[in-house]
Amino acid sequence: MRKGKVGIVLAYYAVIAFVLVVLQQPVLIALLAAIAIFFEKDEWLSRQTVQALLLSIVVGCFSTLESVFGNLYIWVLGDVLAGIFGFISWLVYIAAIVFSIIAITRVYKENEANVPFLSELSYKIFGQIKPRPVPPVPPQGYQPPQAPQGYAVPPQGYQPQPPQYAPVAPPPAAPVQPELTLDPPPAPPVTPPAENSDNQ
Repeated sequence: MRKGKVGIVLAYYAVIAFVLVVLQQPVLIALLAAIAIFFEKDEWLSRQTVQALLLSIVVGCFSTLESVFGNLYIWVLGDVLAGIFGFISWLVYIAAIVFSIIAITRVYKENEANVPFLSELSYKIFGQIKPRPVPPVPPQGYQPPQAPQGYAVPPQGYQPQPPQYAPVAPPPAAPVQPELTLDPPPAPPVTPPAENSDNQ
């Protein structure tokens, strides 16, 4: 965990700031934010304490509206408005407690508190843009589903893979039979006719 100039862990400042939101101490949160911005000069810590300060200001605004409408001396309207704003103020305070507990668990690990709406605002206060989360990378070998032809154009850079089949063995050759050659049978020996001595 990173330590500040005084030797205090920076995440502890942010945790204390969100604990002070639950305790409704906006002045002490403003003091912590000033220490983070002007003395520690840590960008991450400054954003977290500003988020805690903004959350405390939102809770304070709703409780102020409750007390303003509670002090109206209009016969029924003042009581009704005070009841409505009292209920809304109570809901906002419960939401602030929930957001503070979530933020405490995040900033203790030195992550962004990410209080809804206030996180983007704290980035804008310091002249920055909140980075967008990177979409997950599909696992290797993943092929997106094929679109039917004529309906969709495949995305740029997509090259379809040729289908891979198991090699096919050639069909076995027919057994080779030896060629039969028929030799004519040997001719009988030709004997010349015998000369007959009686015929003469």
